[in-house]
Amino acid sequence: MPYINRLICYFERFLAADGNSRDDNINACLSLAYCYKKAGLDSMVLPSLLRSFLYDEPRQDVCEEISRYYRSAGKFLLAKEWKEICKKY
Repeated sequence: MPYINRLICYFERFLAADGNSRDDNINACLSLAYCYKKAGLDSMVLPSLLRSFLYDEPRQDVCEEISRYYRSAGKFLLAKEWKEICKKY
């Protein structure tokens, strides 16, 4: 999976650059979380999703991904709470 490692580097560099739109940064955070999951680096998935909050208020798609993250980790109460947060955005 060397291509995943290259994508992770790309998205990290992209997020470190100035001048990106907030939507592009949020989408990059979502993509980065996906790449970390594919690479088996599950400990980096949640920080990547939460990183999107640096660029704007929580978006529904990010909150849904956070809910999925907790559900897959067996943390069903947290998953439910994030699902409720999704309804606010």
